[in-house]
Amino acid sequence: MQAGDQAWLSGHAQSRCQQRGIRTELVGVMVEHGERKYTREERSYSMSHRASKRVKAAMCARIYSCIADKLDFYVVVSLEGDDIITVAHLIRCFRKN
Repeated sequence: MQAGDQAWLSGHAQSRCQQRGIRTELVGVMVEHGERKYTREERSYSMSHRASKRVKAAMCARIYSCIADKLDFYVVVSLEGDDIITVAHLIRCFRKN
């Protein structure tokens, strides 16, 4: 998978990126550096604290500071063909006091 190549994004994933305001370049960053989790049919990538340190080390500080707050999403990838199925924002629940 190449970060600049959109051929690996399914039509559904492309429309979800557009609807949710997630840049396709950031999807490439997530797949390359994100924390990987597996299920039976797919794998997902999200940005953990450890993964964000890897991204910060791989990029210059100026670029990382521009994208750090935009890495709050996850990517679901098919195990069969390495096609990205969908992308979505992480939903964080806050506890009410």
